[in-house]
Amino acid sequence: MICSKCGAECNDNQAFCLKCGNPMQLMADFNLIEKELASSIDEFMNEMESEETDIPEETDEMKTIDVPLDEINMGLKVMDINREKSSSLDIDDEFDQDMDDFEDLDEDITPVYVPKKNDKKQKNKKKSKKGLYIGISIAVVLVAIIALFVILFTGDDEDNKENITKDFAYYYENAETALNKNDADTALDNALSAVENAKNDADKIKARKLVKSVYEKQNYSGEYYIKNLEELYYLGESDDDTLSVLVAYYVEQGDTDALVGIYRAVDEETISILMGERAVAKPEASAISGQYNNFINVELTAENGCSIYYFLEDNGTKGAVTEYFGIIDILKPGKYVLSAYAVDENGIPSYEVSYNYEVIEGEAEGPVVSPAAGTYNKPTEITIQVPEGSKAYYTYDGSTPTKESTEYTEPVEMLRDVNTFKAILVDKYGNVSEVTSLQYNLNIERQETLASGKDKVWQYYYNNGIIDAEGNQADGSVISVTYYNAVNIGNDEYYIYQVIATSLDGTTTTGGTYCAVNTFDGTVYVGITEANGEFIIPEAETPEE
Repeated sequence: MICSKCGAECNDNQAFCLKCGNPMQLMADFNLIEKELASSIDEFMNEMESEETDIPEETDEMKTIDVPLDEINMGLKVMDINREKSSSLDIDDEFDQDMDDFEDLDEDITPVYVPKKNDKKQKNKKKSKKGLYIGISIAVVLVAIIALFVILFTGDDEDNKENITKDFAYYYENAETALNKNDADTALDNALSAVENAKNDADKIKARKLVKSVYEKQNYSGEYYIKNLEELYYLGESDDDTLSVLVAYYVEQGDTDALVGIYRAVDEETISILMGERAVAKPEASAISGQYNNFINVELTAENGCSIYYFLEDNGTKGAVTEYFGIIDILKPGKYVLSAYAVDENGIPSYEVSYNYEVIEGEAEGPVVSPAAGTYNKPTEITIQVPEGSKAYYTYDGSTPTKESTEYTEPVEMLRDVNTFKAILVDKYGNVSEVTSLQYNLNIERQETLASGKDKVWQYYYNNGIIDAEGNQADGSVISVTYYNAVNIGNDEYYIYQVIATSLDGTTTTGGTYCAVNTFDGTVYVGITEANGEFIIPEAETPEE
């Protein structure tokens, strides 16, 4: 037995807890009491019947005796014990009335039964009956006392039971037991109580799965079944079959809000698969996520026939869902999240799309430029991230860019040596961002030597059938390749070679042709021209190996 106050273990015969002094809740065994009482009453009744059926051995004859009339009247007065107390006058009146009554009686001898030998036995019978009545009375009083004791010291039947902690485990086990016994109603009651007593998501999922099993046992697929499946998804319990049931149900009901709720619980790809041809395209915003200065105007568009609903989270405060009818103006600094979804004419929504905006006072941050500033040892391109609706402008001579500077349209080749690259953004409202400035040092090491460059020129002439293996041309002349100079053309360095053709007799020389070899990648350029001391590179031609 467990004390209901402190939880200490106690013996069954203890009246009070030895630890805290709390009275123990004892329950009288009424079945035992009733059994003992019934046994006692049976004994008394048997004894009474036995005595009443005994036939006296001798019976005196009836005799008649003279009884004075005044003694009879006195006897009647004495026997009238049930009357209320009255005055002496009342007694006299009653006496006179009694006398009048007796005057009508026959004054002959009155027969009176006078027992002799069996008088003692008759007395014993009376005593036996009296004892029976007394015994029954004592038994009834005893039962009443015991019942009073039980009420005062044991409480009601519920309190008398052994203390049981009715927590999640209690209800869950009861539900499982009832379900195994096909008692669906009891199983459902306990499973729902288990949900209410769950302390963490794991227990909630466990309990709601049991609720789902009970509903399916009953072949129930109504509102509460759907709500239970919905809660499982909100708890992250994924099941494509169950999700399919939910989506089909809400599509049939035309319940847009419920579909939006389900969409938010799972990924977009899953919804796209489940919806199939019924899938609705997401709306699009005119301004992509990013940082803007001073203000921003956003326009939402969707497929024809679709309505658009959106809500704007303003610096952490979420606004109400509103149907879109025109441009959304964001006119003060802060961080905003714009979420929107489209709904077709059947009430089927699209997946929700969100954009993150930061509006600051003054100039917005400069554009993101890659790669980071530093030294590079091979040809590298510079890129600028340009938000939709904006334009980027840059300089590569250290000056500050403006809207009149070179517009960025494609990656920019990094210049050799140390140079400073600067860029700005101009949004569609004409707001100019801050300047992004990066310094690069392109220091490319030569991969070709003068000898390897010369060999590449010879290889080019041979591969193209201009000379044979000995360097002879078809007309019998012999060519020679001579190093001329190393120059920078554009952003690359080249070895310049002059090719001269001489007749077999050595008397005739053909004008020289200039060839260039890229010192880094070995590309050969033939037929370059010189103008005002500068070489011009034609289309590159790489010799075959």
